[in-house]
Amino acid sequence: MHHLRFRQIHLDFHTSPMIEGIGEEFDKQQWQDTLKAGHVNSVTTFAVCHHGWSYNETKVGKMHPHLKFDLLRAQFDAAKEIDINVPIYITAGVSSRVAEEHPEWRSLDADGKQMGWTTSPLDPGFKTMCFNTPYLDHLCELIKETAELFPDNDGIFTDIIFQGPCCCTYCIDSMLEKGFDPESSEDRSTHAAEVLKNYFVRTSETLKSVDPEIALFHNSGHITRGARDLMGYFSHLELESLPTGGWGYDHFPLSAKYCNK
Repeated sequence: MHHLRFRQIHLDFHTSPMIEGIGEEFDKQQWQDTLKAGHVNSVTTFAVCHHGWSYNETKVGKMHPHLKFDLLRAQFDAAKEIDINVPIYITAGVSSRVAEEHPEWRSLDADGKQMGWTTSPLDPGFKTMCFNTPYLDHLCELIKETAELFPDNDGIFTDIIFQGPCCCTYCIDSMLEKGFDPESSEDRSTHAAEVLKNYFVRTSETLKSVDPEIALFHNSGHITRGARDLMGYFSHLELESLPTGGWGYDHFPLSAKYCNK
């Protein structure tokens, strides 16, 4: 069983490519002193953010255009030096950079409109990807590369794990091949569930091919209520819950009780 530590910080680091000077003032000693002062014993740091940029040297992704050194490596090594666990974050369900480079990998609704956080190319916001496209291959390559670059990591955290009833060309072809009717909302939802299950299988197998013991958590708030068939793809459960941002103060106690059952 993977040993979890409970003085855990999730260091969100979704950084626009318009922001300059990323990490320029990173100071190893200050980083270590701050973690010690907070009695932190585990900190999730970022390999890839929602904007689609990497914070470490990579051959699969692309480093943030204003980052001049391997920030993840610096954070990782400094934390490990003082016995602090370091799970690593990889965005999954959204990736704005990849969406702009491969618009054909985006999720589309039955009206042909882009699905997700932003539905128009004119609107700001993170762009939702379809797991039934070659994007899943790209994501698995990122997971594999990260696990190999940081073999002593303390887990991989993938985020925004969701698959809507997509009608991109890949999903239309897939539904027809499997005997689904793309014009049926029920069939689209059934197909989406199969696509999501394949995401869990592919990403889990990819990580286990590097090290069967690496912890893996797929974040979508927490595991979907009733989806017990997916439990085998989680090494443990985490719960994302903020008093603001749509969750509310009642969300944590109710969800924690649910997860405890």
